[in-house]
Amino acid sequence: NPLGNVAMLFTQFDYTRLRNGDNKKTGKQGLYTGIAQFPLSVSEEWNIINRVIWTVPSLPIDQDKIDRFQDGVASGGIPPGGGPFTPPDKPIAPIDLFDGRTTAFGDMYYVGLFSPKEAISHENGGSTVWGVGFDIAFPTAQEDIVGSGKYSAGPSALYAYLGPKWKVGGLAMHYWDFASRDGRRDDVNLTNLQTFYYYSINSTTSIGAGPNIIMNWEEDSDNFLTLPIGTGINRTFQFGKLPVRLGVEVHYAVVRPDDTIGSDWNLRFYAIPAVPSGLIPFLN
Repeated sequence: NPLGNVAMLFTQFDYTRLRNGDNKKTGKQGLYTGIAQFPLSVSEEWNIINRVIWTVPSLPIDQDKIDRFQDGVASGGIPPGGGPFTPPDKPIAPIDLFDGRTTAFGDMYYVGLFSPKEAISHENGGSTVWGVGFDIAFPTAQEDIVGSGKYSAGPSALYAYLGPKWKVGGLAMHYWDFASRDGRRDDVNLTNLQTFYYYSINSTTSIGAGPNIIMNWEEDSDNFLTLPIGTGINRTFQFGKLPVRLGVEVHYAVVRPDDTIGSDWNLRFYAIPAVPSGLIPFLN
């Protein structure tokens, strides 16, 4: 349950093959994403589900070359929430985009979702949960190319159907920039839709995937959409009294930018320990 009354710490590693649409050259992107999620009660009927997100991207692009070529101006990087690489809007040729590497702490994000404490029950034994709220992006990136350079915010919403076998839903986040750490950076107008679809084989094992759909509204129609599909397997293990879900997934972008850098294949590993919020005093 993505809106359950539990505290969770997501540890996720993505290994992505990038493709330059102009010359078909490929490169490898690494991304560590950490997510701390915890609920807080705001009334007898409502919780606010808090998500604090941090990223450490590793991109096949040399920040020093970009700095020398265009005096440090380089937008792009990892989209809010963690997704495939977003290319700079301004051209940075004649730099070889896939020559060198930049690894650094990226931007941080907060997502707050107001959600009913009681799920909507269905006759088949399933339930529906939902939440609406807001998101904020903070330009904490150590290097230009791994972050936006902008403070951004927007609405968020989550819907999930949790059936006896199928778990299907998505978390939609949109970001508009409202302030800048560097006024020369490009505008942010981006939607990140974190979908998920899983089928339960048994009480501890599921197959399915949770790919990120990215819509960069600053790009033209040929380059604004990254649409991946995927599959994988995850299983919940019990370590003492602590349940931990471990999973691996592979995603393929059936739609990606035509003329700029875009995600091609993505391999994801993740671990999610969960603790009932009742065991953590400040969450009660």
